[in-house]
Amino acid sequence: MNFFEHQALAKKRTKRLLIYFVLAVFAIILSLHVVVCTFWYFLEPQVENAVNRYSTSRQQAAMHNPPRRDPFRVSEVYFRPAFFAWVACISTAVILLLSWARMLQLGSGGEVVAEMLGGRRIDPWTKDIDERRLLNVVEEMALASGIPVPPVYVMDQEKSINAFAAGLTIENAVVGISRGALTHLSRDELQGVVGHEFSHILSGDMRLNIRLMGIIYGIVFIAQLGVMSFYLARILALSGGGSSRDNKGGAVPIALLALGSGISLWLIGSLGQLFASMIQSAVSRQREYLADASAVQFTRNPSGIADALKKIGGFQPGSSIERPQAKEASHFFFSSIAKFGDALATHPPLPERIQRIEPGWDGKYPDTEHYIAAAAESKGGRSGKKGKKQSVADVLTNPTGVLTEPTNAISQLGQPTLEKLLVAGTLLNNTPKSAREAVRDPYAARAIVYAMLLSDKDDVCKKQLAVLAKQAEKPVYQETGKLLSELQSLDKGARLPLVELAIPALKRMTQSQFDNFRAIVNYLIEADGRVDLSEYAIRAMLLRTLDVYFSKAKHRPSNLYALKVVHKDLSVLLTILARFGSKEEDAIESAFDAGLQKLGISIPFADGMKGNVMEEFDAALQNLARLEPSLKQKVLEAAVATAAADNVILPIEASIIQAIAAAIGLPIPQFDVEK
Repeated sequence: MNFFEHQALAKKRTKRLLIYFVLAVFAIILSLHVVVCTFWYFLEPQVENAVNRYSTSRQQAAMHNPPRRDPFRVSEVYFRPAFFAWVACISTAVILLLSWARMLQLGSGGEVVAEMLGGRRIDPWTKDIDERRLLNVVEEMALASGIPVPPVYVMDQEKSINAFAAGLTIENAVVGISRGALTHLSRDELQGVVGHEFSHILSGDMRLNIRLMGIIYGIVFIAQLGVMSFYLARILALSGGGSSRDNKGGAVPIALLALGSGISLWLIGSLGQLFASMIQSAVSRQREYLADASAVQFTRNPSGIADALKKIGGFQPGSSIERPQAKEASHFFFSSIAKFGDALATHPPLPERIQRIEPGWDGKYPDTEHYIAAAAESKGGRSGKKGKKQSVADVLTNPTGVLTEPTNAISQLGQPTLEKLLVAGTLLNNTPKSAREAVRDPYAARAIVYAMLLSDKDDVCKKQLAVLAKQAEKPVYQETGKLLSELQSLDKGARLPLVELAIPALKRMTQSQFDNFRAIVNYLIEADGRVDLSEYAIRAMLLRTLDVYFSKAKHRPSNLYALKVVHKDLSVLLTILARFGSKEEDAIESAFDAGLQKLGISIPFADGMKGNVMEEFDAALQNLARLEPSLKQKVLEAAVATAAADNVILPIEASIIQAIAAAIGLPIPQFDVEK
């Protein structure tokens, strides 16, 4: 299944989730209505007696003392449209309000979920070998996927083997893992688990998970309300107060009614929890099979994720999570936090998952001592072996720029392959040590970006440095000078991935630091009076992620379903790409037409663009980002076809395609090129 099929499936699941939610709310409303009507049947005589006491005549009393209803005549007791309307309105309002509030709380990103689950963000400078290994695995997977490197959290108190990915978008995603998984999994097994979580990030599952978590919170609140009512009524009943004995027609003690109502609410709340578990199970199980398959596809190492699952089965703590809030987020995790064999577990049974990956499995789990010893011996794993050192240019780009197959880049969207993981590993191994360390620090990471944006022209560079000296913080300015010569000699194909590696550190800036950073980046790009596409690529990769993270830009929903509404934007995109690749008019026209063939439409060339061309380009991409996923696929195919119309694609053109993909919300790995 490719990236776009995953996105369509996630959208279909969202609709199914809404149907389940409506059914659960209706069941709760119906149950509450039955409870209200039942208790009103017993309370009505007492209400009538209270009215009689204040009546001024027997005639008035008779008017307010109708004959008792037969409780076995269900239609008389429960057919109360007014009651049902009130119960429905109040219950729905409470559930929707609580669900909305929860989703709003979680909408700021995966960090909220990680901290709620007891996660601690791993320090980029950590000396812990296991934590360092995990950061390397996540960085490799992110670079191979073509997405910003997510922050990584560890749940120190959890001794079991489990992990999760959370967030609303790719830009604010995080990866979390239990201390037990860090301690007991080999590198290959850890890579399989991380690959599974990256599948959830790339397939749109995270947004669905956040919505599911909000919905469950609103439903389960009824259970919490029932428990509180139960204990309150129990206290009232034990106190012996609240009885009314004035009614000779069989008065019911108020405390007993309160206790009964508490029990009823608790039972209804339990029904709500049952529905919540059913929804989690129905929505989550199939996604786990897909994520397992994707992890195998990413790493081409089935034993990695299979052995991780086996270790869970043979480990006494298993994959259980002790944190109380974990139940609400059980569908986020790599493995079920419930007991094995639970019919309503959010994940398929371990044996089924293992046998799908490894059909010849004998059904035996390793014992605790065995797998702890195996983990200690195999740390570093196959993926951790050091091979012959290659140059970044050899692995990432081809100096001649001959593209073997432009559509490969599209088919690999959201599907990092083993080759891409090896490329990412080579990139990390060959990046200069000073730059590799700099991307971990919020100050030095800014210096990395500034140094990349300094002009090759001496006069412009001096002007830029003068502004940096005034506006940038002193440590950042000094670090920029130290890194300048090293970065200018760095292979161009490695610059954009280095920006992606810097994003976790840049997210650690304060709001005021980010505002200053953003202003300086824009100044450095525009200092020479023009913005070329290489500068735009860096800016697009940075600000798409950081603007969302620092709330400078909102997530824009995919609500455009036809290319005809973005004809002008498509014309701007293809025209700029065509002009960038060639100076000859015939070649420019040919490149533009190559893009149109992929779109299957006819639009005019965007002649006479006025003002800042990059601003028009940026505005066009913002509109194209609102297209639904299958149309975004066509747009990216058209962009690749335009850039590769002359059968040559340079490293800078590959960077532009990556920047376009990032701007419209698509993860794209490096291009496949050959010498």
